[in-house]
Amino acid sequence: MITIITVNYRNFNALKQCWKSLKKQNFKDFEWIIVDNNSPREESKVLEAYFKNEAGVFIIPLNKNIGFGGASNQGALFAKGEILAFMNPDIEIKDNCFSSLITTLKTKKNIGIVVPKLLGKNGDYLGNGRQFPTVLELFGRRLVLNPETQTIERKKAFPIDWAQGSFLVMKKSFFKKLGGFDPNFFLFMEDTDLCRQCWRQHKSVMLDPKATALHGEQRLSGGHVLTAIFKKTFWIHLVSMVKYFQKYKGKSNPRKS
Repeated sequence: MITIITVNYRNFNALKQCWKSLKKQNFKDFEWIIVDNNSPREESKVLEAYFKNEAGVFIIPLNKNIGFGGASNQGALFAKGEILAFMNPDIEIKDNCFSSLITTLKTKKNIGIVVPKLLGKNGDYLGNGRQFPTVLELFGRRLVLNPETQTIERKKAFPIDWAQGSFLVMKKSFFKKLGGFDPNFFLFMEDTDLCRQCWRQHKSVMLDPKATALHGEQRLSGGHVLTAIFKKTFWIHLVSMVKYFQKYKGKSNPRKS
């Protein structure tokens, strides 16, 4: 069984589109757990009403916004599936995405986490597979006005340092072994941290280019620094960055150790 866990906060319209794409998948047995991170009451009521009669969809309402990692951990507590897929509301699944991901997860040796290739609405690769960040790299990404479009030439699954938390797949037993997401990261960097912990367990993080999904291109962490500083999410990201680099200060890249 596969358990898909989605953390929602004021994203009902995206959830509807996501559900349409999920229903097109050839699942034998799956459930979708939506953890509502204390959205406004009116949206929560609409959300519950919309999915009330949808088999296999369960909503966990929280009375406090505890962040992405904390809410994802809550969803995992109720998961019945042996495979967990953490997936953002603004994801639309393409054909055979899950079948390819699960095959990779089950057949590749020493794999801990597998992710699809995330594409924008225009078909461009969004670069969800990345190298572990440095302070200069993270700030540099903010300062680049027109970053180059990334591409993937490989046809088979390959290892990456870490993957954007928009779509992560792993075995539930391994997620528990990792201790779940670190709830000290309210938003941002919890995905980098989890992948780092994966490599510390001598398990790889893999990107499967045969598995593709569309991702909403309005990323919370996006935008040039001169405009981003006026957004609350910029400062949340900054706090998470400080926590991350403090946590791993003086520690080597676990993928190379």
